[in-house]
Amino acid sequence: METRHFTIVFSLLLLESLASDTSRSIPDDNLAYPVLITLRTGSTGSGFFLNTSTNVYLVTARHVLMDGQAASVQCPLAELVSYSGDPDDHTANRIVLDLGLLFSNKCVKAHTTCDVMAVRLFSSVTNGVHCPRGQMAALPGVAVAQSSSNGVVSVKLDAVKRYDDVLVANEVYLFGNPSSLGIQEIPQLDPFRPLLRKGIVAALNDKSHSIVLDCPAYPGSSGGPVLEADSDHIGRQMRVIGVVCQFVPSAEVWVNASNGFANRNLSNSGYSIATPMDPVLELIRQ
Repeated sequence: METRHFTIVFSLLLLESLASDTSRSIPDDNLAYPVLITLRTGSTGSGFFLNTSTNVYLVTARHVLMDGQAASVQCPLAELVSYSGDPDDHTANRIVLDLGLLFSNKCVKAHTTCDVMAVRLFSSVTNGVHCPRGQMAALPGVAVAQSSSNGVVSVKLDAVKRYDDVLVANEVYLFGNPSSLGIQEIPQLDPFRPLLRKGIVAALNDKSHSIVLDCPAYPGSSGGPVLEADSDHIGRQMRVIGVVCQFVPSAEVWVNASNGFANRNLSNSGYSIATPMDPVLELIRQ
């Protein structure tokens, strides 16, 4: 799968994909897809960068950044943290977003019916002037605070798979930053590093046009990318098929009929729901 990297200084330089380690189940640079989103309020979510060759977008779940059903962002400031495609490079890429300004400039695109959104961050054209070939400039409201030497990994459009092409029973990888896991007294996890979960496509829900995954998700996972592994004449291919949006609860109801009491306990079933990439593609082509 071909991906591109953009090195951030004051602009973005797209570089060729790093060679993958053949001993790893997925290409090295796929590990760098997830982006940790932290709002100034302290709430967190996940996302990833999508590269259309003329623009770079942050893709995430709508509820991560938007204020309920209101057409406004829930917090004007956010920080993005991601890592390069070189697993040995531990320097974080940090980008600070003025979401209020990006929203005013119509760079924030939230889907009206699906739990996905795209925020345009970088462009090859600024003020009507084209950037030098292979470069992109940060839009107003986007400030690069720190960048790794190998740049930031983004997903190219040819590495995206539509809903109708997703195959039930295929292997999937769920990426994200489930910040709700663990407790402060026992620091087992690094809250700034993403986690992976592995499962399969359990079902396709045609009524809701969603993907059911046999893979658990937790608060903080929302907005992360889901990759499907399939094989064709080229070999094993990894494609982004959706955006994590929900976990599926398991309900246990206890009833005391004689006293008229009822209690319902909800737990994580181990299944999760992803919104397919189709509505994301709608947004970036508007």
